[in-house]
Amino acid sequence: GLNWHLHPATPHLFLEIFFSTSTDDDELMTEINETASYLLELAVCDIYFIPKKPSLIARAAILVAMDIVARPLRLNAMMENLLVNDNCSMVEKCSVRLQQIYTLMIKQDTAQEIIPESDGSITSVLSVVS
Repeated sequence: GLNWHLHPATPHLFLEIFFSTSTDDDELMTEINETASYLLELAVCDIYFIPKKPSLIARAAILVAMDIVARPLRLNAMMENLLVNDNCSMVEKCSVRLQQIYTLMIKQDTAQEIIPESDGSITSVLSVVS
């Protein structure tokens, strides 16, 4: 046999590809990458993202991470092209949703509250976002 190892494309894979194309290897890009990765972890808990393309979710996470980091960004043309091509409205909708989830989590962490899970799932916690 060919001994292939086939894995489905995930948002994290697209994030890795995106940042591997970056020529900038500084703290800013590292911070954006880590923040986007955290946002993708939050997205796993929201049913809203299930039918969305992994590449679209990754692009939305990068855009929200850039907004959260809130520093002047030095993006080369290839990176800008990866972020702004097709499905702009869907990327925007996913970005808004990720920002809402992030804000909810920050508020929860700031208040140091633990939201009890009524049915044992995180979906009930994140349903406040919708």
